[in-house]
Amino acid sequence: MKKKLPEGAGWKDSLYPPQKEALNSGIFSGKSLLLCTGTGSGKTLVAELASINTALSRKKVVYITPLRALSQEKHSEFKEKYGGTFKISLSIGGLDSEDGWLSGADIIFLTTEKLDALMRHRVDWLEDIGLLVADEIHEIGSSGRGPTLEMVIVKLRKLCPTLQILALSATVGNAKELAEWLDSGLVESDFRPVPLKEGTIAGKRIEFVLDKKNPGEVEEKTTALPGTEGAVLDCLEGKSQCIVFNPTRKSAQKTAEDLAELLEKKLPPRSEKEKQALEELSEKIRFALPIPTDQCVKLAECVKGGTAFHHAGLVSEQKTLVEDAFRKGLIRALSATVTLVAGMNLPARRIILKSMITWGGDGPRGWPVSLYKQACGRAGRPGLDSLGESIVIAKDERARLEIVEKYVLGETEEISSLLGSPPVLRKEILGAISSGFGSNLESLLSFFEETFYSHRNGGLGRVEGTILSVLEELSEWGFVNYSGKGKGEGAGTKGGFLELSKILSNSEKPRKGGEISLTPIGKRVAELYLDPLSAKEIIEGISKGVSGAFPLLVLVSSTTELMPGPSVRIAEEEKIWERVSREKDGLPKAPPEPWEPEAEIFARAVKLALALEAWINEAPDKEIMDSWGIAPGDLRGKLINSDWVCYSASELSKLSGKREETKELLKLQIRLEHGIKEELLDLIRLKGIGRVRARKLHSEGLKTASAVLNTRQEKLASLLGEKVAKAILSGN
Repeated sequence: MKKKLPEGAGWKDSLYPPQKEALNSGIFSGKSLLLCTGTGSGKTLVAELASINTALSRKKVVYITPLRALSQEKHSEFKEKYGGTFKISLSIGGLDSEDGWLSGADIIFLTTEKLDALMRHRVDWLEDIGLLVADEIHEIGSSGRGPTLEMVIVKLRKLCPTLQILALSATVGNAKELAEWLDSGLVESDFRPVPLKEGTIAGKRIEFVLDKKNPGEVEEKTTALPGTEGAVLDCLEGKSQCIVFNPTRKSAQKTAEDLAELLEKKLPPRSEKEKQALEELSEKIRFALPIPTDQCVKLAECVKGGTAFHHAGLVSEQKTLVEDAFRKGLIRALSATVTLVAGMNLPARRIILKSMITWGGDGPRGWPVSLYKQACGRAGRPGLDSLGESIVIAKDERARLEIVEKYVLGETEEISSLLGSPPVLRKEILGAISSGFGSNLESLLSFFEETFYSHRNGGLGRVEGTILSVLEELSEWGFVNYSGKGKGEGAGTKGGFLELSKILSNSEKPRKGGEISLTPIGKRVAELYLDPLSAKEIIEGISKGVSGAFPLLVLVSSTTELMPGPSVRIAEEEKIWERVSREKDGLPKAPPEPWEPEAEIFARAVKLALALEAWINEAPDKEIMDSWGIAPGDLRGKLINSDWVCYSASELSKLSGKREETKELLKLQIRLEHGIKEELLDLIRLKGIGRVRARKLHSEGLKTASAVLNTRQEKLASLLGEKVAKAILSGN
């Protein structure tokens, strides 16, 4: 029986022009489409309609995004509207899992990496996919997730020959070229349901460019205060909200603190109801961690004043509280770093950019125009604002003219493929073979010829030789087998790929040869979603007999999955190198001398290992932040990755027959997950017991799970509370 759509499923009374064009492009008859329209122009509704159409035809829909939070947000939207009609599922973790339960879902939300991991496990239901929705398709050009997104699209198109692709983006400079590669239609539009004014503020004068064809035609406005404060106050006096983007976390925090003072001085007091709500929110944020850090305290104080800062150093609970309060209008001025640009959907009347410089691990760099356009896209709340405004802070008239020329009038950059470098190809080649797309040299090269890299460069070109060199490397590491000979001598198992690489310079290029396959350990590396270089170093460390928590943490922290490590402050150097000196004989490899080029990367890895060691020894976040300058949010991110790498190392150790090393790694993984000393490993198995409760039980003499389960409920309740005690005794 065919499924029927529920009443009031979120349909609009009328469609925006780009939506009409998209729906008339053939998406209901299975044609692919690249939809490039601004934020708020209704791309999600097009995705909803295309998804419903596919699900009704009994084909699966897979909706991928680059971020976990974005996948969760989209899943929630679809679930609320269509959960009564379709089975809508979300899977964003567990890269070493087949997630068989997804086989019964109609619409599945995944991160790009999760979909790639499922392909490496050769999950059978993938062949049932009828529609791939690729949100934020411009991420193909990013150094982090770009190559994976590109490869996922190539793999899925080969796996599902009739696959329909709906690619979504607000900023693609070479949209026509990308659409050609996707073999899709193209809808490009600068339509916005809420008109946008772009401008600058220099001193107290705001200038909005009214006509981009005639940039001298401006609308001027004078503010009561100069710069950021003037731009913010001008917006808030109109009872609207604003977001201020900052170049650094420190700047974001200072801006929020300054604005809290400004609001108290210049704006009418909030209602008693709002004050009470802000007080309650402030307390939740302050005590999001058992022992508040200075960052927690400062954020809580800002919130009392109706402002907040937002960056990756906050824990997820704090970020969620801030985001929800901003949506409700409790927080009126939000100060953030650029991480918010590509994150959750948080529109505001006015977007203010303090600087067109951002700081990353590789130092300062200017904003690309695409990032500026994405930030501007958040200006203007549909249904609340008649227009949106973006304002860049300019220090003087010359800077104002430069900003207008580069950003306001600028064209979005073209996106390129970053697939050509050996570090990227290491992982992607292994993944392609694991997914079944490289059984011999000819099929592997043919697979890579279908990438955006090949399309954009008119073929593989020099990267063909790089692919063969990487294959040789993977073969030497014991991850890839190559049997048989191609054209020319020496194309056998060892040295064969390099020999073929040399032959490629001749006019007659070899396209055939022996069979390419993964060794058992190579297959496991691909399934574990590890960089092969990380796997090689882990295997070497295990073979060397590395043991003990700290040396193993150095091994884990030195992998590419944990890079870049936290920067090392001058005051920390002596402590780091002193520990290295004490532990050097037990470390995975001989450490460099402090003056050698690789010393900085190594010192960063050791610093991270020391912070992780403090965590598994039950140090609170405040202590780790005070000692090592690593914010709780950053620590959580590193813990997720270190947990994954530690688990992967245990799997490789198991495959290598190292039983004792496997047990040690598994214990370390649990300690990393929960932040506990080894003596609490048994207690942590109990339902509802975390590091704090486990320590409390242990301190009271209840040192094992069996001892707890044999304790009277009244005693447990006196230690942990009635509800927790009951849950422990009934759920274990």
